[in-house]
Amino acid sequence: TYKPAPAYGGDGATHNGVWGNGGPTYQWQYPVPSIDFSKVTADYNACIAKAQSNGLYFAKTNKLGYYFKLKSNGTIEEYIVKNETSGGLTFTTGTPVATLAAPANGILYVQDNVWVEGTGWPGRINIMSGRLPESPATNTSITVVGNLTYAAKDGSAVIGLIAQKDVLVATYAPNTIEINAAALAQKGNVWYPNSGGVKTNLQFYGSISTYDTWTWLWTNGGGNPISGYPTNTTTYDTNLLYGPPPCYPTTGNYSVLNWREQLYNP
Repeated sequence: TYKPAPAYGGDGATHNGVWGNGGPTYQWQYPVPSIDFSKVTADYNACIAKAQSNGLYFAKTNKLGYYFKLKSNGTIEEYIVKNETSGGLTFTTGTPVATLAAPANGILYVQDNVWVEGTGWPGRINIMSGRLPESPATNTSITVVGNLTYAAKDGSAVIGLIAQKDVLVATYAPNTIEINAAALAQKGNVWYPNSGGVKTNLQFYGSISTYDTWTWLWTNGGGNPISGYPTNTTTYDTNLLYGPPPCYPTTGNYSVLNWREQLYNP
């Protein structure tokens, strides 16, 4: 149970973990077994080895972190982020540090903060941000700064965003934005922070797993928007059930519901 604050749209009452006025309620599952988010740290170690062997691995910078632009041709532009202000990012160079081919195994691991955007991404990729050994003072985040979309919403393309701390939308992101991603915040939030202006519309397609808060909009006690996207839609990508991003943490196992041998004459 939890008691959401008015800033999150709460009504002052304690609610079950899944609640609302929508439906059909038979599609809601509550309660379910809890998931240990500390398991993600163990997954980090396995994914680092895979990124180093057949993916893309980036060490910590002496700046703020990395910016990646995912291109519709399957390549990735890499920049080093020098500064971030309310107006956006500045980089160490005016052109990409490198233009990279997509990781062969789909795993891109960064021991630093990440900023990302891109439209029409055609492949399968998991962008992971985490600094090890883990310490609360150095936990890293992933920030979406612009539209981040698949080439097609048919399971052929997928973008994972796994952050040690937060997965967030930048306060300087466009007023209207679309994000396609499987987002996971291990120790923080998936949100638009309560420090930017009121935007217009956000469309999210994918999945959200968060240790703490998930919200695209902040309101005052009267329910009036004070920060974020007043109009927002979050849609689950059902293709993720059987086709999650590479090296993405999952729970449970498949089971055989029915099996039979089919005989035929060649």
